[in-house]
Amino acid sequence: MVEAMRVEANECKDTTRKPSLLQTHESTKKLFSSVLDEDEYNKARRRHDRRLTYKAMQGALMIFTYNEEPRFHVPYQILQTLMDLDSHFSKFRFNHACMVQKMIGSSSGTYGSSGYQYLRSTCGDRYKVFVDFSKLSSYLIPRERIPPLTKLIEKSLLIHDFETSSFDSNYVSNCSLNFLSRCRTSF
Repeated sequence: MVEAMRVEANECKDTTRKPSLLQTHESTKKLFSSVLDEDEYNKARRRHDRRLTYKAMQGALMIFTYNEEPRFHVPYQILQTLMDLDSHFSKFRFNHACMVQKMIGSSSGTYGSSGYQYLRSTCGDRYKVFVDFSKLSSYLIPRERIPPLTKLIEKSLLIHDFETSSFDSNYVSNCSLNFLSRCRTSF
């Protein structure tokens, strides 16, 4: 996808549009490398821009990308429910802050807190528990550009219980990571 954007930008004859296309290509490349490159991802974790581990983010990204696969239906619903829960918490915080503003205005809150100002500050992304899941939609790509799953991964996804199967769960995990690295090269 990113490579196609680069080719389109380089082949563009319109000199006013070309810089915009090149800039879009670079920003998209940077966006995807921030989640597909483990070193970049870990830098973001150290800056507290990410909460999930690299492996957990890769798994969540795979679940979001291939949510139509039967094996990913339930995990996808769980991720959606966690994001809904986070959204409800945010709405509660905002509604509570509005109620406090109506009741006590700008005066001090409980135990000398700043009241409304403090409550209003808790409405941002900093206080979301599952903020990484909410950001996953930034990495969605058009269906037609999603690489098909390999036969080995499809077969491993059909296994219901890793404990009793002949497949090793570490082997399946490594297959998934290898597949995601193939995705990285196609971007």
